[in-house]
Amino acid sequence: EISREEKLFVKKIMLKGVNSLNQDRIKDIILPFQKKWLEKKDIQQIIESVKQAYKEKGYSEESVKISYQIIKNKYLEINVDEPKSIK
Repeated sequence: EISREEKLFVKKIMLKGVNSLNQDRIKDIILPFQKKWLEKKDIQQIIESVKQAYKEKGYSEESVKISYQIIKNKYLEINVDEPKSIK
């Protein structure tokens, strides 16, 4: 996790556990943020965009659990825990 004032250069963003979103939608979310200096608010924006994409698919916001971790200081891994069915 990065602190509020800290910026982190993210070479690549990986979304793991995503089965219900198509590749084009995923690219629309992550490409604008790759190979850029990100702040914590940028990561929050990515997470909110992922949540919105699931909401558009019919999932409730509370049913999709999302976490992230920084790997080797250049990769951002966003883990999505999808519910088994739409509620």
